[in-house]
Amino acid sequence: SQGTSTSKTVSGLPSSGTIYVRLWSYISGSWQWNDYTYKAGGGTKAVMTSPTPGSTLGSSATFIWTTGSGVSQYWLYVGSTGVGSYNIYQAS
Repeated sequence: SQGTSTSKTVSGLPSSGTIYVRLWSYISGSWQWNDYTYKAGGGTKAVMTSPTPGSTLGSSATFIWTTGSGVSQYWLYVGSTGVGSYNIYQAS
C-alpha cells in the first residue's frame, strides 16, 4: 500500500530486460489498475520540451530538448514532407 502518496522510488531494478508496473487505484470500494512496461537500462532518449508538440510555429523556431541519460550525441531532423523527413534541416 502506498496510502495517498503519488510517488515511490524503487531501487534494485535490473539493468536489462523489461520492467512491468501495475498501478492500483481504490475507487468507490473497488480496486482498479493500469499496467505499464518499461525497458531496463540503456539510458533514456532525449525528449523535445519546446516548442510544445502540436503548437503552431512561425517562420523560425528554437527547438529545445532534455538531455536524456547515457546520450552521447543528438541529431535533429526538421521536415515538411512527412514523419522522419529532413528537407528543411538536419544536423548533429
